Amino acid sequence: MNAARQYIFLKSKLTVPPLRESLVQRPSLTAQLDEGVKRALTLVSAPAGFGKTTALAQWTAQTPLPVNWLSLDERDNEPARFFSYLARALTIGDVGNGEVHPLLQQPEDLPAR
Repeated sequence: MNAARQYIFLKSKLTVPPLRESLVQRPSLTAQLDEGVKRALTLVSAPAGFGKTTALAQWTAQTPLPVNWLSLDERDNEPARFFSYLARALTIGDVGNGEVHPLLQQPEDLPAR
């Protein structure tokens, strides 16, 4: 058995990016995101540079709902790293009850499937 990995969490991956003052407001997109919270899952998909992060950060700033944030990159493709970050995101901020992270403190590596 391998010892559980310990990760140093980057605050920037767990924090909503700051908004620039000169952003164009997109009320129709915000309304679509508002509708998305009524469903089990909302997927925001577009090519790189099309404003996904900005749109979600704008929505986060205006919604009364509690929001936790997790930004992913190619290094998060490793299951143990991904789930560790996900658990951290769910246990900080306004959302999460702290019950997820202990599940990841298993002494074995998570399967890649």
